Amino acid sequence: MLEKYKYTPKDNFTKVPNEIIYNNNLSGVAKTLFIFLLGLKENYHPTFKDIIIHGGFTNYGIVTAVKELMDKGIISTITQPIPKIIDGKKVYVKKNVYRLNNPEVWKPVILKERDEGKHGI
Repeated sequence: MLEKYKYTPKDNFTKVPNEIIYNNNLSGVAKTLFIFLLGLKENYHPTFKDIIIHGGFTNYGIVTAVKELMDKGIISTITQPIPKIIDGKKVYVKKNVYRLNNPEVWKPVILKERDEGKHGI
């Protein structure tokens, strides 16, 4: 279901759901983070550091945006082994990475808020 919104290299654009754009309960930084994650290649789940470096976010901004999106079930974090070279040897370090959840997970929360008059959709 998320594929309907994902970045498509053929068309070179990302579709963003109106439930995110017009949601008054999400900050601009959280919306920007959502769009950043949505525009990534399929099955690429960035680490916190990746998001800061490639997304242009500050530490504080990303922490706040991640919390907002996690509270609504829009993103989740998974622990994934990341290969790293230490003293010339390849080792795997566990890192938290972020991924978007399918709309079936978060749309009910957003629609409930809308029905309660909490945002402008």
